[in-house]
Amino acid sequence: MLKNYWTNGNQIDVVVMDFDLSWHVDALEKSIVAKPLGFMAPEQLRQRASESTRSALVDSFGIGMTFFYMLTGVIPVPDQQRHKDWEDVLSRHVRSRRCTAWRSLPYRAARLIQGATQDQQRSRWDFSRILGELEGLIAAHEGDLDSISVDFHCEEIAAHAESMLNYAWDEAKNAAIYRSGGLSIDLTANLPADQIMLVMEWRQTGDENWKLMPKTGAQVMERARPSLERYGWTDAKFDGSYGYMRITAACSPLDGAFNPSQLAKGIDSLVSVMLPKG
Repeated sequence: MLKNYWTNGNQIDVVVMDFDLSWHVDALEKSIVAKPLGFMAPEQLRQRASESTRSALVDSFGIGMTFFYMLTGVIPVPDQQRHKDWEDVLSRHVRSRRCTAWRSLPYRAARLIQGATQDQQRSRWDFSRILGELEGLIAAHEGDLDSISVDFHCEEIAAHAESMLNYAWDEAKNAAIYRSGGLSIDLTANLPADQIMLVMEWRQTGDENWKLMPKTGAQVMERARPSLERYGWTDAKFDGSYGYMRITAACSPLDGAFNPSQLAKGIDSLVSVMLPKG
């Protein structure tokens, strides 16, 4: 469907229509069957108690699978969201895509698809959330950084940090989380304050070579603070005891010198300071 085709042929908008196949007048909760079936929500394929085929969340599922097809070229099969390898498929086909403009966008796109295609209707993203995320993805890709929220900046730092490879995103906390052995890294977006908080902890696991560990926490902080500041982090603080170290720092995307890639290098350098080298 081509919007503005007759009025402005040089600026045609392609409009996706007819998502509302879930019901029609006198449908009596019976879905219209269309192919391919992989784009249809599970409640359209079979009756489910307390799940209506007249819900807009049916269309959330359809548009989520449409995005999956647009990004991968793979036609979804019925109930693909229930397959054990669904997250792996998203990771392999969507998260693994390269985006030079904004490295974390494929991660967010994969989460959008996963959120829109939740098997349980009540768990799916609604259209306002899908639209908000899409607007943020477009703004980030086009370099309109004033139009995106601080959680975008927060995740972009995580996507650049080599020491946070395969991080997880905690929706409730607006945080990128990484765990490995005794090391934990939390990058949290404080939306009201437009600030990003870094919390890095190391706990003894018993496998460390103590000859390679820094002798004191003070030595760690002496090396960590200038390294963090050099890469753009501020307000660095240290806490530690026997077998435990904790360093916190902050940054803000409102800072004119804000640079996700440099901030990520600060995290990587801090990991090298805190952990033994063998």
